[in-house]
Amino acid sequence: MDIVLFTDRSSVEKQFGPVKRSRSHDLQCYPRSELRNRVKTFDRGAFLYVDIAGFTDDERGRLLTYLARLTDYRYGIIDTEGKIKDVAELFHNGASDYLNRSLLGEGMSAKRLGRAVLLRSFEAGVEGSAGATIDGQKIIPSGHDWNTVRPGHEYTFGMMYIELDGQSIFKNKLSEGQLNSLMNSFKRYIERSIAQLAGKIWIWNDFGGLILFPYDGRQSEAPVICFRLMLARKIFSVEETGLDMIFSYRIAFHIGNTVYKRKGDTGTIVSKSINTIFHLGQKYLHEGQFYITEETLKFSSEGIKGSFIQVGNYEGHDILRMRLPL
Repeated sequence: MDIVLFTDRSSVEKQFGPVKRSRSHDLQCYPRSELRNRVKTFDRGAFLYVDIAGFTDDERGRLLTYLARLTDYRYGIIDTEGKIKDVAELFHNGASDYLNRSLLGEGMSAKRLGRAVLLRSFEAGVEGSAGATIDGQKIIPSGHDWNTVRPGHEYTFGMMYIELDGQSIFKNKLSEGQLNSLMNSFKRYIERSIAQLAGKIWIWNDFGGLILFPYDGRQSEAPVICFRLMLARKIFSVEETGLDMIFSYRIAFHIGNTVYKRKGDTGTIVSKSINTIFHLGQKYLHEGQFYITEETLKFSSEGIKGSFIQVGNYEGHDILRMRLPL
């Protein structure tokens, strides 16, 4: 479970040592000024501890009002100055723990944390999404960026497969130097294109591979990136390669679960969703086309949904193809 401590004091962080050493929890620490920006990146169900030392009455009141509205998270208050006069009111407003100077001095134990968690329990997932599942698996949001993604843990990601078409043709037409330049240009072009949504090249061969996008469990804008890439194929050929050839590539997109491992350490991954995206990209996808699974399109931007047509079913997934302009 994710435990997130917001404090400006190293002495407070030190008292959370037992939690940090626990195998059951992952402790992250941030300055208090980052609370409002950071909170949207955490998985639903994370436990937030906020140190209120030094706050004025107004600052404290605004903070407690804000925390009471965070329905997706549990929270606890660290009050070493004894400023909270009615502790019961904290719990009436949704708090799950309260630590004064004496309690904090005893050290934050995993046992105490376990009791605090039981005060407000709910399933990790996303309210409002269809059954909080996709591809037959429970959604485990990976967030808006990579700040909370940890190797060895399972998450839900946007998965994009992309590969250059016609490899055998231009292998025969291009010199070794031109071929290497093409492959490097293509990879750099993709890296720039996916950067705006924190996309990360995860598995790559010479001519393409698999890209992961963090997914917050609500909507994925990553298919819009795929859409733009399809429209920009001629621009890539002219502006990026320096070659007198028009290149094309094929793209497949899916949302699903996998255990995340660092790039280069992916050889032992077993994932139904990874198999789906690779099989779709390598065995079903036609050259110069962008395919998306139907269940994934439901979580995509409204603006592109009308630009796809049904093309069939593959390995239990209804597949749609982007309508390409003439």
